[in-house]
Amino acid sequence: MATHTASSCQSDFLPAEFAARPYQQRIIEKAISLFRGTARDAKGVAEPQVSSVLVESPTGSGKTIMGLAIARWMQQHLGYRVGWTAMRRNLLAQAAAENQRGFGVDVQPISMFEKHPPQVDLLIIDEAQHDGALSMANLHSCINPKNILGLSATPFRSDRFKLCFERSIRDAGVHALIQEGYLSPYHHYTIPRYAPAEVAESYARDWQRWGRSLIFFHKMQDCRLCQRELSRRGIDAELVTAKSDRERQIADFSAGRVSVMILPRDLTARPCRRCSAAPAGGSAPCRWPAGRCVSTRACPSSRWCNAPRRGIRFRAGPRPPNNTSGARLTAGAR
Repeated sequence: MATHTASSCQSDFLPAEFAARPYQQRIIEKAISLFRGTARDAKGVAEPQVSSVLVESPTGSGKTIMGLAIARWMQQHLGYRVGWTAMRRNLLAQAAAENQRGFGVDVQPISMFEKHPPQVDLLIIDEAQHDGALSMANLHSCINPKNILGLSATPFRSDRFKLCFERSIRDAGVHALIQEGYLSPYHHYTIPRYAPAEVAESYARDWQRWGRSLIFFHKMQDCRLCQRELSRRGIDAELVTAKSDRERQIADFSAGRVSVMILPRDLTARPCRRCSAAPAGGSAPCRWPAGRCVSTRACPSSRWCNAPRRGIRFRAGPRPPNNTSGARLTAGAR
């Protein structure tokens, strides 16, 4: 594959409406060259052609944009049929909305639980850490695509299933993207003790600063207690369980109708016995990726900016210098 300059890369890969980011250009070029068998390493040695590539990039770095750009090139130059799969409908809707903003890829949305999926040549797997689920094994056997592109910020699984991509592409990490201005900086705060009442009090004391937030606990009883404490202080909080309507909860949270979502860690991390893609205690697929801080506030600086704006998450932290028990409160700076 011929070397692209920044200007040719923008015109060939990304629509004119999108400002090209250097790390995105490098990832797009690398993925396409690996699929075509034209990739070379830093020493100029030819790398073997592969059929599956995992793009590992932080939340907010534009993985959807990179996936669509790769699909756009493969469809325009190789005539590929493209499928986009995810385990959540809102992820499929997000990719479809991004595609309509100038990419124009003829892409088939495919549920990760589809029993009779359409045949495609390039299968893009959003949140590819779920590729180890049994439902994805069925999808692969039904479609058998020529190439597979995985997109993930957290390519690991708590059940220790291994992902089977031939190559993984890592370019810029969170720190580098913050330094370059593509991601918002964040700060760490400590609270005296990580318990439901203390967490609720810390949030309620300055709720306008923290904004819409996710709070995690290990036990369901702690989640319920924190919800009651927040409600007692006049703050709308919803508890996410294996039986709750998570699509509705996500929509309410995104629209600002709910300020806080409270989740048990088991729901986000542990697979059930029936299906490795479902939470313990229920048959519905887990809607919340583990260790993820979700924020949906619009960025005022750029129409196409997709970096996280503001979020909050409570998690256990190192013991403070004064030897008192502590927890860490993480929040976006913007």
